[in-house]
Amino acid sequence: MSLRSLSTQRTSSSRSLPSISVSQSTQKIILKWINNLNIWKQLAISDLPERFRTGVLPLKLLERIDPEFDISRCFLEPRSKDQCLTNIKSLVKRLVGNFGMRNGQEIVSQLYQGSPEAAWTTLEFMIRSVMIGEVKSFNGVIMNWLESSLQVYNKNLLVESIEEPYTTLVKDFANGVNLICILHLFMDEPKLALANVYSIPENKMEVDHNLSYFFQSVARTKIPLLFSLEEFKENNDPDFLLLQLFYIFLEFKDIPINNDRRRPFVFKDDKRISQKRIEESIENALTVLSTKPETHSESDSSKASGHDSHQGEGSSFGVGDFQEYSFSNESESPTTLDAMEKQVIQQERKLMYIADLRKKKETKRLIYAPSLQQLQIPGKENEMVFNSPSQKCLSHAESLICFLLTPRIVKVNVNNGWIRVLLNIIPNENLFSAVKENYLLECRELSNMNLAISLDINDTDGISKGKNNELVIHHNRGKIRIQCKTDDEADLYHQGLTFLVHKTKNSFTI
Repeated sequence: MSLRSLSTQRTSSSRSLPSISVSQSTQKIILKWINNLNIWKQLAISDLPERFRTGVLPLKLLERIDPEFDISRCFLEPRSKDQCLTNIKSLVKRLVGNFGMRNGQEIVSQLYQGSPEAAWTTLEFMIRSVMIGEVKSFNGVIMNWLESSLQVYNKNLLVESIEEPYTTLVKDFANGVNLICILHLFMDEPKLALANVYSIPENKMEVDHNLSYFFQSVARTKIPLLFSLEEFKENNDPDFLLLQLFYIFLEFKDIPINNDRRRPFVFKDDKRISQKRIEESIENALTVLSTKPETHSESDSSKASGHDSHQGEGSSFGVGDFQEYSFSNESESPTTLDAMEKQVIQQERKLMYIADLRKKKETKRLIYAPSLQQLQIPGKENEMVFNSPSQKCLSHAESLICFLLTPRIVKVNVNNGWIRVLLNIIPNENLFSAVKENYLLECRELSNMNLAISLDINDTDGISKGKNNELVIHHNRGKIRIQCKTDDEADLYHQGLTFLVHKTKNSFTI
């Protein structure tokens, strides 16, 4: 039988074969893998089933990926059906005997008939069980190399070895950062600019930017690519990603790490990351309150305050007079995180003392220092009773006061733009007394702690809650728009500020 007739023959059994079980995305990767090996002229997806009929292409592929396979006994220029079948049988025998392929006898005839299903199933088995199986046998060499390289950038993979299961592999490389760092470390020309890379991308646009930069850069190397940009973004198969990393490893494994590159690196989002770390540190500092109530005696409190514990209602007290709880209210804004933390801690102590003093005046006996862990925040707005503290549940009032007096990071609208600020409700010491309370709402920019907004609570005309966790504070000079992190936080600010505005505009009696 001639090769011409062999190429045109189609049996009824091949026409009735079911649809191909190997996905199109896998077919594309396999095709690129074969074309990168340069064992045949450039192939298209439609070519592969036909090329299997002689057995020559898969035998050459097996020779490339299985060093122990001897192709010399095969017919590389078959001239008959028997020679073609001998080639296919040699292929299947090797795959069954050495790599555990199943259904060997059935697949021989299907491959000779040009079955697309049989051809693609065999190819997928060869790339996964033979090629990638060999890569996995390196037992962590690739990952160790990647990890040691990425440590230059203070970036560590979460994968301990390349043995299965390596479920985090796709996730570790999905945003392109680790891939770009490897290229940056070993590529000399053209040199990559990390200033164009998001080290911690926050959205799809930034991830796409990173991956696009990687594929543009790797195209200038000799590294075989198994993916296009879009195919890489859609890939969730760690086998194929591991094979791609193997090709990167082969390209750079013999290049020593240049010590000149062990220096600080500047990424595109460094400023944003530093700002977030400062904010997180601030938030952590702001929420550090006692988890257990501190028991104080009445005499201890008197000593701390320097005043008689039963002052007359009309006598004024300045909260700055209580040395144990006082804090410096300097005009200079703190510019370091340490200074901010110190100010916050001192301020919390003073403000908690105010709550202590109010409860002491109510009950004539100080039981404990209030802590946010024990105070109950009311769940419904209609539970609020806007009268004097002596006419309502103390835990209710203290809960709202303590929530307001704990500084928080929010966004405010300044000059039609949103900025991150530290929102703080502080006592106005010049006007604060046992008869009349007075508070200031302050917003300080996180970048430099400059005062962005200062409002006397008494100047507030009302507070309304809008969409997207937004509050609007109306006052005699206009309005202040505040965006909270969550809807719950916005609700508590709405309740608390409404309560505080009412309370400060009305004298309370003890």
